[in-house]
Amino acid sequence: MEFFILKLISKLFFVTYSLLVFSSGTAFAFNTKAPSAILIEEKTGKVLFEKKPGRSSAPASLAKMMTLLLAMEDLSHGKVSLTDIVTASTKTSKTGGHQIFLKEGEEFPFEILIKTVAMASANDAAVAVAEHLSGSEEKFVERMNKRARELGMKSTRFANPHGLPNRRNPAKTTTRDLTILSLELMKHPMIFKWTGIRLDYIRDGSFMLNNTNKLIGKVPYIDGLKTGFINRSGFCVALTGKKDNMRLLGIVMGADSNDARFKLGRELMDYGWNNFKKVVIAPEEVLPLKIPVSAGKQDSVSIRLAKPLVCVVERNRAKDVRHEIFSKEEIIAPVKKGQVVGEIRMVCGDEVLDKAELLTDEAIEKSGFFSQLF
Repeated sequence: MEFFILKLISKLFFVTYSLLVFSSGTAFAFNTKAPSAILIEEKTGKVLFEKKPGRSSAPASLAKMMTLLLAMEDLSHGKVSLTDIVTASTKTSKTGGHQIFLKEGEEFPFEILIKTVAMASANDAAVAVAEHLSGSEEKFVERMNKRARELGMKSTRFANPHGLPNRRNPAKTTTRDLTILSLELMKHPMIFKWTGIRLDYIRDGSFMLNNTNKLIGKVPYIDGLKTGFINRSGFCVALTGKKDNMRLLGIVMGADSNDARFKLGRELMDYGWNNFKKVVIAPEEVLPLKIPVSAGKQDSVSIRLAKPLVCVVERNRAKDVRHEIFSKEEIIAPVKKGQVVGEIRMVCGDEVLDKAELLTDEAIEKSGFFSQLF
């Protein structure tokens, strides 16, 4: 049967404009001094701002996000446990840069090593994690690059699990690729258990761990994700946080100082929260909705949405977001549960922001001959 359009009353959304919105309602024309930056909303993947996202750079310690991702994936698959005891190797004890000064033969639970990588960006702990997961640093780097290809990080090459310079085989990445990696890591909520800690201690309280992300503990809604610096990359930071039911990811690459990366990063994140709004149309907002059934033991069938509708729009446009339902005028029995009978769209003006299938929520048998005759 042909589809007909059933227009429901629009849901109006209105939020008081922030200081970063002009009185006319136009979003603030944001820019950044960072050589490369990107801002994205996690749920929809919508890019809210970007500047030279394809600019090539060294990943520095942001490479540790791949080390952490592989650790999270192995944990979720039961290949390793947080309680595993890891013994530091000779190679681990000789790792330079930022570290927790692991000694050869020193033992730590796997969870402690993960925490020191996530919080304090410890290079020696990253090597210990790599060796525990893959047997050697070299094999682990192969895994890092293989996973990067699987994720579509086309401009990335890792040289080690920590991001320190490698002259023979220099690592490279882009802001866009780091966005892919960050979003994949954020699918493992356990990571925020460590990236959101400002201060902690190991070795029975004798060794203090400071989070390299200086916004943790200072900005309540920031809870991750990773910092990085070597001379070739400049000062970098991947930030994430949740405010007003909207989680954002912001990455700044190539800042000229430690303070600058956090200043630019916070400006980027605040721009997103102040100028954009997440709009959700949940199933209960448009249901119950029924469609007539012909020749069935029931004269109508209830329907459901395959998923909630979600979009991110400029705050001044949020009040214009509405939904439209396209459904069959009638269904002939028998009806299967989960049968597609239409579509719901979230629109603003002529733009379709999101859509979902309409599915039957129950099965209905065909009625008998005499019932149909009656």
